[in-house]
Amino acid sequence: MNDQFPTRIRTEGARARQAAAQDQGDGVAIEWTALFGLIRRRILPIAAITIGLTAASVPLIMAMPKEYVASTRLIMTQPDYLPRDEASDFNLETELERMTSRQNIQAVIDRLDLPQMPELAPAQPGLASRIVTQLRGWIGSPPPEAPKVVDRTQQRLNAFASRLGVRREGAPDVVALAFMAGDPQRAADVANLTVQTYIDQRNDLQRDQLQTRLDWLRPRIVQQQQAYDDELARAREFQRRNRLTATPGGSASSQTVIALTSRRDQLEQQHASLTATLAMIPDTDRMPLVPLPGEPENLTALRDGLQEQQHALAERQAKYGTQYGGIDLTEERIATTRDQIRRGAEVYGTSVRAALEANQTDMDAVQAQLEQAQGGLSQRNVAELELADMLRSVAAEAEALARLQHQQRALREDADIPAIKVEVLSPATPPLGPQGRGRKVYLALTIVLAGFAALMAVGLSELLDRSTRSGDQLRLTGDTVPVGMLPRLRKREARNLTRLIRTSPEHPFSNALRSMLVMIQSQSRGTVPLSILVCPAGREGDATATASALALGLNGMGRRVLVVDCHPAAGLPEPAQHAPKDDGTMLRLVRLDDMGAAPTTPLEDRIRSLLDHGSYSDSVVIFDAPAALASGVTLQLAVMTARTLLVSTWGRTPRHLARLSAERLIAASDARVLMALVGVNLRRHARSGFRDAPLAAQLSQGQAGRSRVYPIG
Repeated sequence: MNDQFPTRIRTEGARARQAAAQDQGDGVAIEWTALFGLIRRRILPIAAITIGLTAASVPLIMAMPKEYVASTRLIMTQPDYLPRDEASDFNLETELERMTSRQNIQAVIDRLDLPQMPELAPAQPGLASRIVTQLRGWIGSPPPEAPKVVDRTQQRLNAFASRLGVRREGAPDVVALAFMAGDPQRAADVANLTVQTYIDQRNDLQRDQLQTRLDWLRPRIVQQQQAYDDELARAREFQRRNRLTATPGGSASSQTVIALTSRRDQLEQQHASLTATLAMIPDTDRMPLVPLPGEPENLTALRDGLQEQQHALAERQAKYGTQYGGIDLTEERIATTRDQIRRGAEVYGTSVRAALEANQTDMDAVQAQLEQAQGGLSQRNVAELELADMLRSVAAEAEALARLQHQQRALREDADIPAIKVEVLSPATPPLGPQGRGRKVYLALTIVLAGFAALMAVGLSELLDRSTRSGDQLRLTGDTVPVGMLPRLRKREARNLTRLIRTSPEHPFSNALRSMLVMIQSQSRGTVPLSILVCPAGREGDATATASALALGLNGMGRRVLVVDCHPAAGLPEPAQHAPKDDGTMLRLVRLDDMGAAPTTPLEDRIRSLLDHGSYSDSVVIFDAPAALASGVTLQLAVMTARTLLVSTWGRTPRHLARLSAERLIAASDARVLMALVGVNLRRHARSGFRDAPLAAQLSQGQAGRSRVYPIG
């Protein structure tokens, strides 16, 4: 091919640069300290989100009901009527539980007719719940299960309990009770009535309990009185029948029988003790340290000495060992002491046997005297004994009756004493203002929170944005060179692209196009390359609009241009809207599929024929090709054309697609790839923190027209 310079600009170090290039990441890292810069760049979205959230919250704030809280403070203590030695069962925590019990709450609701309160009405399904139910009906899902039967009374009790607050304050017995309602007067009335109802309920409960006890005691007292009367009547009848006038049990014979019986019991206990002592004496040799009941002092002293000797033996063995000479002497002393204890125990056993024989003799004598005394009792004495037993039964019945009557008197005295002492320090009064800070404060807080939410959403969008938004992000490797940016056009301007470039040289798009042509020339040794491949990294229409703009720009410089449409015949029709009109001389449009003598002409021959035609006619051949990742035609064109221009759309083309496309083109052509950023929103880009933001600001303000940049050549 007779081009002005080699169709592919190769460098010997291209592969080395590509292998040694470090991956610079997907883009420029966001500076977290540049918060004000982010707000300045995205002030419109932040304001829109803030206004939208605030507007959505205003109905909720205005619909917030006004709640009034009335509170009362009281002291709850045990009444001071208990004796000092009687323990109190008062527990403040238990009383607080009784104050908030279901019974007390139900009594308050009944006394004030609170079922008509709107605060206690059952909650209705919300808007979200109704919408979900309607959607489920539309999509044909099975109907939800039938709602369970709800106890309305329980719902009212739960609603009342949620609005009632009872807590202990700093002092031990001080309690604060508060109630929240939509009406200030009703809130105060409910708080005061809750305390009064609790006091009434507590006293009524105590009175009911006392009455229950009295009802239980009354028939038992009657029964016990009847039993006492019966026993007393039987004793008097027995006394009258037997003509007993003296006190029973006062005769000499009965007193003698009682004394002999007591003496016999004492001798039997002494006999048992002596028998047990005598049984322990044979075990003295085996257990010398066990004392015997009633042993003499010398035997006790021998046991104490034996214990001290054993302690001394253990200490010497632990200190000097078993081979110490003093060990044998101590053991001999221990054996001697044990023998003395054994002999002393035998001597003591002799005395115990003698005492046991004497005890047996006394027991026999007492038993004989007792039998003689019992045989001498007269019939009167026997009657006196029976009367004494009857009188003891009468005394027991009288004592039981007295106890029951004492309990009855105590319960009747407690009936008029309150169950708990309650002192109201400050009764509840209607509050002057509703609870909370007011709707203005809530609105201001909502605005602040909405602003923070908008700022967070914008910050997250910045972090999650992986699209290409700057020429700095197009410097992927050492073999990629950004050559400029093209502003975004309105639909009307895009449809009249030819008129815009030829008749509006001061337009920012025209200035940016001239700058891009200068950069392309600088990367091509100062001359316009005779063949340029224009392919997109993302959408197909981006490369078509850029190829058309380059063709019109070169045509405006006086160069012949041949635009080759390399898209398949079944491609999208949208790129044709941006294509320039074929004037037949300076600007011509052809299709790659239409080249060649036969449909089977190889692709390489068709491309070469187009390049040769451009060289013979001194025309710049611009190939409008599809994406490199989707078509092998683009890779073949990259090998045979002089320059490759990869187009990325501002804010739409993902960076990883641009990187993959550039790497694929570099690997195919072994040459530098020119990168172009098109569809740039100049105003937004000018507010960004990228290095080419001043250029966007200059273009958007129309300052580029004052210092025109004309292509070289």
